[in-house]
Amino acid sequence: MLEKVQRTIEKYNMFQAGDKVVVAVSGGPDSLALLYILAELKGNWSLELYVAHYNHLLRQEAADEANFVRGCAEELGLPVYVGEGDVAQYAKEQKLSTQVAARELRYAFLEDIVEQTGSQKLALAHQLEDQAETIVMHFLRGPSPKGLAGIPPVREKIVRPLIESSRKEIEEYLNLKKLVPVIDTSNYETVYLRNRIRLELMPILKEYNPNLDTRLLKGADLFRDEDDYLEEETARQWAKLCSWEQGRLLINYNGYRQLPPALKRRLLRRCFLELAERKQELSFEQVDRIYSWLETPVRGKKLEWPLGIWLMFIGKNIIVSRKVLRGQETDYSYVLTQPGIKSLPEGRLKVELLSKECITESSLKTDNQWQVLVDGDQVKFPLTIRNRRPGDRFYPLGLGGSKKLKDFFIDLKVPRHLRNRIAVVVSADGKIIWVVGFRLDERFKVTEATKKVICLSYIKGIIGDEMV
Repeated sequence: MLEKVQRTIEKYNMFQAGDKVVVAVSGGPDSLALLYILAELKGNWSLELYVAHYNHLLRQEAADEANFVRGCAEELGLPVYVGEGDVAQYAKEQKLSTQVAARELRYAFLEDIVEQTGSQKLALAHQLEDQAETIVMHFLRGPSPKGLAGIPPVREKIVRPLIESSRKEIEEYLNLKKLVPVIDTSNYETVYLRNRIRLELMPILKEYNPNLDTRLLKGADLFRDEDDYLEEETARQWAKLCSWEQGRLLINYNGYRQLPPALKRRLLRRCFLELAERKQELSFEQVDRIYSWLETPVRGKKLEWPLGIWLMFIGKNIIVSRKVLRGQETDYSYVLTQPGIKSLPEGRLKVELLSKECITESSLKTDNQWQVLVDGDQVKFPLTIRNRRPGDRFYPLGLGGSKKLKDFFIDLKVPRHLRNRIAVVVSADGKIIWVVGFRLDERFKVTEATKKVICLSYIKGIIGDEMV
């Protein structure tokens, strides 16, 4: 098993010497095996490992699973980060399914730990059967080259060392090491499509081809190569034909018309993903609807995509916007009742409660303008996330006094047309906590007396994944 995983790591060039790696561990069989295997192999690349576990607060046994992961990390002598979030409440607020809500909160947490530890990689425990099930699920939902490429072994910072290892091999490794994983009983609930595919459909398909998993893995490699090539060509056309103007995308229509159908569809899909408030793949039908409309568009007429994204044909351009085109920015205000993620017009704000023991001197002095650590003892929920209002005043960190937000922007020479697009995080008592991307309020800085730390992060795009 070790040799096979090492070959997979080398085949896809997953690690470089000295990499810091966050290992996502639920405590289940796959992630437990991944943790112990990487602990055994880390010397080959001089890896520095960190363990990350997210509690979704959905099941009674979740707290025990978090303690189990802590124990495993302690046994291996590895630092561990445990986060939690009320997935059910977040799903209700954002009008999402429980699975999608859990995934969004989990990946936002993992991205934060990657950044907090300065890690180069995030290791996930998807294995061979996961790959096969994902490909079949994508096929059932509507086949596409990207869908049939399945789960990528490497994508940006994400690596999947077990992607060529089977469940049987993983179980044999756990038995050999006398490791007993926790079992998530929700994996056996057939209310979810993925579970039905794994428990009902895959056994039937394997009656026709017992080597189905391996066949699909090889096919995924071929589709991935072709998809990568088409994505590179799409990126070239994007650079030639697309431009940003006041938060809107402009596509040169004459250039667009010259593209082959495959590149037209990919360009449209990328436009959607650039503007969507959350990662959501479009179905073939959704893309084809826009594609067909643009073959004979009517100037001045709007067409709506999912998530409130609009297209309009004006002059020589296709204009893609997140809202109805009105020529000026409007006020917005959102409420977050507890730690979680809130979608905003041009990004997302994530609020996470951290253990003070996880905070280091270097994390307090980060140069990342899109993330701040604040004194949670001073923060009062619900939070309001909004753009500026007349009379806004706060205490910019380091200034030694208060200042009108309007004057603060003027002093920094922030262009007038951008000022209404800057988010402001406000405590329930009306105090401004953070002018996003610019300055923390002095009253909310972390001090030696701080007992509770809250991390605020502005997210332009979270680490994604093809697997729900």
